[in-house]
Amino acid sequence: MKADNILVVENYSYGKPIANLGRTTINLKRFIHEPKTFKLILFTGGSDVDPSLYGEDSPKGLCEFNPERDRREKLIFKRALRDNIKMTGICRGMQFLNVMAGGKLIHHLDGHASWETHALACSKDDKIIQVNSFHHQMAVPPSDGYIIGWCPDKRSDNYYGDEDLPVKWPGPEVEALYLPKIQTCGVQWHPEMMHDGSEGFLFYQEMIDDFLNMSAKEFSNKYTGRMERAKNVEHTT
Repeated sequence: MKADNILVVENYSYGKPIANLGRTTINLKRFIHEPKTFKLILFTGGSDVDPSLYGEDSPKGLCEFNPERDRREKLIFKRALRDNIKMTGICRGMQFLNVMAGGKLIHHLDGHASWETHALACSKDDKIIQVNSFHHQMAVPPSDGYIIGWCPDKRSDNYYGDEDLPVKWPGPEVEALYLPKIQTCGVQWHPEMMHDGSEGFLFYQEMIDDFLNMSAKEFSNKYTGRMERAKNVEHTT
């Protein structure tokens, strides 16, 4: 049986940019019973990820999370990983997958929950495109992850990490990731909320098309060209 299904977790509207790449569905039971008919899992936006999943705490409430959703999505993630199904994430979905890969999150940063567009630089070429911005957290990838999209200029002067305390962040401000260990790539912005001819929409659509159809080496060569592996966040003293 051909693997042509794409599971969109929680919210079907997030599948809009990749609807032409397979049969999008929110039917979780179908995924559980027929995982080999799925070629991609899309984790979507929403509440923050529980900081305890990456060994941190949020005593001041900067992180607003839903433990039940985290528990449910961990089960989906483990099943996809077991059955060798590729995964992608949008906004919270990217952050969740980053945590599952061993990364962490900046609990809060300024300048990104702005409802405005901003510039995005990417590894695959020298082009600067425009994407939207609705998030207040940021992925800190594991050492074997790749930052493949970032803000060319910092938008935040303040970053908060473990215990909701200020941390130093050397940059860049992360907007897209490739996590080869768990066969995952994702973006921080919301392409599903952008016009289907917009740069942010088309970037995500092309990236997922390549991700599904290229070998890992081909995808890595195209999307990780100019960006070094991620740096660890440095806590203030």
